[in-house]
Amino acid sequence: MIHYIDGKLTELSRQFAVIDCGGVGYGATISSTTYDRLVADGAFLPSGEVSEMRVKLYTTVKIKDENSFEVYGFYSRRESVMFGLLQTVSGIGPKASLAILSVLSPDALCMAIRQDDIRLISKAQGVGQKAAQKICIDLKNKIDAFVLEFGMEDSDDVSRETIMPASRAEEQTENHKLALEALVNLGYTKAQAQKALSNAQGNTAEELIRASLSQLF
Repeated sequence: MIHYIDGKLTELSRQFAVIDCGGVGYGATISSTTYDRLVADGAFLPSGEVSEMRVKLYTTVKIKDENSFEVYGFYSRRESVMFGLLQTVSGIGPKASLAILSVLSPDALCMAIRQDDIRLISKAQGVGQKAAQKICIDLKNKIDAFVLEFGMEDSDDVSRETIMPASRAEEQTENHKLALEALVNLGYTKAQAQKALSNAQGNTAEELIRASLSQLF
């Protein structure tokens, strides 16, 4: 079992990271929360290139079949443990677990489960109300042990109590893709475009492009 990966960050996108450990590149699927924290820590240089800083991602390995497996990486151990807890619920797999943790922090998820806030949990992309209800039922008795082990972080970034509606999240993802393609077509590298977009504010692709160009000029 791979408990964590500690090494040099060589590639980073919103869904994936590659870490060089002794000359071997380990790839991991990551949550949006982990991506945002890595960017905040300085994952990108002003030029837009990956900074190759040293990072540590806590991991969960899922066996896909006899010949392949997938690694999921998280900035904090608390997020990694919650990822595993979610998958103890029947019908909740890695994709749904990652979707929930990409928009709802472990602390906020604990609060939602305690309060049976099915509406809040079901707003994660691909998670319906029945699945959210099952999460509340199955994990309610496990949340106290989680909080006892990790406590509750006092941070606006991880303790937010609301998440973006799934339809809005899908729209933003599409706008981000369109803006990225436009910036690359203008001659910027993908890394430069991703760095600018990570700091850009806007509701439409056009707004994201303008905000990104103001940083790139």
